[in-house]
Amino acid sequence: ELHPLTLASQHRYAQLLLDLDDTAQAEKMLSENLAACAKALGPKHPDTLASQFSLASLRLKTDPSASNHAEFSNLLADFRSVLGAEHPRTLLCMQRLALVCIEQQEVAEATQLLTNAHAVAEHKLSSEHPIALQIDFAMARNAAAKGEVGEAEDQFSHLLDRLLVVYGPEHPATRSAKSGLAKSYQALGWADEAERMR
Repeated sequence: ELHPLTLASQHRYAQLLLDLDDTAQAEKMLSENLAACAKALGPKHPDTLASQFSLASLRLKTDPSASNHAEFSNLLADFRSVLGAEHPRTLLCMQRLALVCIEQQEVAEATQLLTNAHAVAEHKLSSEHPIALQIDFAMARNAAAKGEVGEAEDQFSHLLDRLLVVYGPEHPATRSAKSGLAKSYQALGWADEAERMR
């Protein structure tokens, strides 16, 4: 069995591969890491849950239509039990489950998850915290999914301002927000503004 520090380093390396868009190798390493963590630490250990969450998030990113609602629901229950309802990783799992709900057009559930996560994040995290930014991105996407185009435009616009400060113009999160804002502009009939976002 691998030492817990070795397992943690392996997990971080897999996340680095994911940041570099080497998704195939990242998925392979995360699958191995999850199996090793479960064997060495147990299925409910925080590091095992973190590895499972990373693997589920990778699959959500690469194929949103095949995302697994039950897997994220179970992970959320485990995070709440092991880490607590207000832990940042619990909030991030709520955000991921909300994204799954949006993909599956379950916007009411997504709205509830994001409302709860945002309420906690407002008190526990700064508005520039990466998890707070991800929650706000999901909220903007959910507004668009509900057909609330003006609200989506407002949320994407404010989010983009923060992302430009925190990450700069070329970061994937910034580009995703710009794309969401462009779609909102297009839906509002603001073709020139939409073009400037592309």
